[in-house]
Amino acid sequence: MANEQMPPAGTNIQLLQQNLKSLRQPKERLDAILACPDTLRVVRSLPAQDLFSLVQQTGIADALDLLPLLHPKQVQRFLDMDAWRRDRLDPFSLGKWLSALFAADGQTAIRQMRDMDVELLSLIFKLHTQVYDLSKDENPTEEELKLHSITPDRNFAICYLIRDDNEALVHALKATIEGFFQRDLAFVLRLLEAIRWELPSALEEEAYRWRRARLADLGFASDEEIFALFSYVDPDKALGSSIRPHLTPEEDDVENQGRLSSKVLSQSFLLPADLSGNAVFQKALVGLSATHQERVAHELLLLTNRVHGGLGGDLGDVDSLSFSAKTAIDTVAIALSYLSKGNSNQLHEPLLQASLPRLFQIGFSLPLRVSRAFRKRIQERKNGLAGRGMLRLDPPLRETVAGMLQKRPQIFVGLFDSRGTAYRYFESLEEVAQVTAALNEASFRAAFLGPAGLGFSDEVVSQNGFDDMTQQPSHGLLLCAYVAHDFLGMGEQRRQPLQADQLQNLFESMILKDGKRAFPPSLWEKAQAIAKQTVDGMGLPPEMNAEERATSYVRIALGALENELSGIKSEQLESKYIQSIWHTEMSGAETLVADG
Repeated sequence: MANEQMPPAGTNIQLLQQNLKSLRQPKERLDAILACPDTLRVVRSLPAQDLFSLVQQTGIADALDLLPLLHPKQVQRFLDMDAWRRDRLDPFSLGKWLSALFAADGQTAIRQMRDMDVELLSLIFKLHTQVYDLSKDENPTEEELKLHSITPDRNFAICYLIRDDNEALVHALKATIEGFFQRDLAFVLRLLEAIRWELPSALEEEAYRWRRARLADLGFASDEEIFALFSYVDPDKALGSSIRPHLTPEEDDVENQGRLSSKVLSQSFLLPADLSGNAVFQKALVGLSATHQERVAHELLLLTNRVHGGLGGDLGDVDSLSFSAKTAIDTVAIALSYLSKGNSNQLHEPLLQASLPRLFQIGFSLPLRVSRAFRKRIQERKNGLAGRGMLRLDPPLRETVAGMLQKRPQIFVGLFDSRGTAYRYFESLEEVAQVTAALNEASFRAAFLGPAGLGFSDEVVSQNGFDDMTQQPSHGLLLCAYVAHDFLGMGEQRRQPLQADQLQNLFESMILKDGKRAFPPSLWEKAQAIAKQTVDGMGLPPEMNAEERATSYVRIALGALENELSGIKSEQLESKYIQSIWHTEMSGAETLVADG
């Protein structure tokens, strides 16, 4: 039972948080918190974001026992995270939360509302009420009087403007203002003056400014800060210009209304249970002192929130927050691997030299640097990548390039798993290296098949009836057609698709080998000679191993064609079904030649 694991009176908040991390179900976490003997102190010592997430996951209706225990500042943060849609208040969400507060405990809800920011309170009433000064003979309409309140001095009438999206909200506002009548009439009168005379735009601007400041304390950043987080920095220089992270002294007061101390936030159950989802990050943490581990975990939650905003995550979307945490950890781990230069014993050093946001920038910039370098290659003349050249890349190289050319480079999962079709952010430095190698191979194949190599270009392909961008033959298909024409003694047609009779002749030239059809040795010799002659004419530097790479590619492309043709039982080809070579009867839905 969860409550049997709870410490005695004077609950140790950190031990409680560790226990909460070990509990899988939100309801179990809620029960564990409510089972503490000093529940009020415990609730007000936990981060507001944790409590908000817990209520969201449990369901407001099932978490009513928790709501009266919240400090007004925690309630304020709940509204900060879920009652705004960009820079506008959402009346439906506001009504949901305020109604829940009153359903949980009306008197406590009134106190919680009274201690919220007066700018926000004024704005809510300004947008959803109309105030009349009865002493000046200002009279509301009969329609407005359907739901209204009169101040005890009979001087003001507050009429609630009921709409389809705010019915729950205005009833909560009525309960709020009438509760204020009994507690602080002077405050009510000041509030009514603000409602009457302040401009809605001025109130909204001020309330939004305070909200942004509070969210910034949790790591949620402005658009400008998010842009900076996902901007390029030189991975080799950024660490030297970083400000060393410092440890924030802990306050003596444990109960600080959902405070932001390192010790409390570092144990947030929104973070992975042991921060070990990434082996590199975990090993780096092991090399730190306990105090620095706390500081890193604290920074991680703030970074997660900033990344969450950068990825377009809704502040109220608890489920996607774990994805943002993983992205933050993986990206920082990429930086740690790079900066430690392969020395696993030095993985922790960058954590002592720079803050997590800076390390995130470095980790994010490494694939971005690869992307920038590839973009420069595209602009080079006769490289085979310009125009529609990238559309002719073989899968998964084509999809890998597409992922890397995104504003925020992503990896194509199909590069490692032929069944994969998704894109995601990088998880390790090894993946950055693998994608770099894939882009290098894509560049080589494009050059080998392009104007400086075998001579294929947009014009050549278009002249042969393949002008549609969606029907571009892949490099592998073009290569097979080139070799086949040469092998069949039709060298003048090498840059054309095979006719049906030519494809049949190629099929009939195959020999039996180990009981299967196979290309004759002479075709393979011809292909190897073409590869050597082509790369020799390209003048590539020796370190590129161009001949070896070209020969290997020829084997991959022709191997795919040989494998397809060897599986045909009939002696007569149905050309339109052949998909591993460029021919005149193929459709735009051909299967392109993949890596072997």
